[in-house]
Amino acid sequence: MTPSSALFVVAVAQTWQISPLGIYFFLAALSVIPPDLYKVGQLDRLGVFGRFQYITWPYLRTAVLIIMVIVSVEAARAFDIIYFLTQGGPGDATTTLTWQIYQTTFTAFNIGYGTAISYLLVAWILMVTSLYFLLFFRRAAGDHA
Repeated sequence: MTPSSALFVVAVAQTWQISPLGIYFFLAALSVIPPDLYKVGQLDRLGVFGRFQYITWPYLRTAVLIIMVIVSVEAARAFDIIYFLTQGGPGDATTTLTWQIYQTTFTAFNIGYGTAISYLLVAWILMVTSLYFLLFFRRAAGDHA
């Protein structure tokens, strides 16, 4: 397996693992849209893109935020797929921060350094998720003002 194909295989496996949850969120969000809104949109002569922008997207926006947060956290902590598929290889093609934490803590027995890397990972995940929420709620507040 080449390094580029190993990374592709890990990405496909991670996507395959998390996509059903995202689909459930989208289906749940789509199921609460009242069908009358689409009829009113047609009466107002909204095209397909207009109906998506003004009717569908406001209902999907929260689901997209939740999915982005979950996918980001899952991608940041993707250890099991890498462990079972490639074990960080070939070379270091699929080495992620979680794999580095595992190698440092449990293979090299450098527990202090592994813990420090773990704290950095938690801080990074917290920053990214906070950014998602900040951007989402800033846009949502701007839409209603």
